[in-house]
Amino acid sequence: MTTIGVIVPAKDEARLLSRCLTALAEARVRLRLVDPSVVVHVLVVLDSCRDDSAEIVAAHPSVNALAVQASCVGVARQCGLRHLLDVVPGADWFANTDADSAVPPDWLMTQLAAARDGTDLLLGSVRPAPEDLTEVELAGWRARHDLGDGHQHVFGANLGFNRRTLARTGDSGRCRFTRTSI
Repeated sequence: MTTIGVIVPAKDEARLLSRCLTALAEARVRLRLVDPSVVVHVLVVLDSCRDDSAEIVAAHPSVNALAVQASCVGVARQCGLRHLLDVVPGADWFANTDADSAVPPDWLMTQLAAARDGTDLLLGSVRPAPEDLTEVELAGWRARHDLGDGHQHVFGANLGFNRRTLARTGDSGRCRFTRTSI
């Protein structure tokens, strides 16, 4: 059996978080159709949130939340990983996206294929949704990001890795967090 832990850092993302969680739910449904034996644990890491992000997570019963005070997406992501390692000891693949992202319906199937093929690390691109940006912001993003083969951008919002790769990093980082009741 394969177990996938999905980590979603969020800092005041109430405006886009529901879209993210709905997209993940659709990806879970699609994955379940292909292989119902795969277990997926989705964890939203609420990083210093002052908005309604926690309430949005609570409206998605198949999603768990962890509150942290990191004010740093990388630290929040690491805290989420540490939490999943503690509460889901059988997780063998970790997929990462961001609260302002909406994964495609086949995203978890792609993550599963990488996990089963023995892939150590899966890096993917992201593209902003045009409706989320002004024309000037979108043009600026496109000017800074060439996503053709060989591009230099690595996006935590589309990243996957296996437990073996994590163990080889020697990462022994510690996170301080508070658990939420949702």
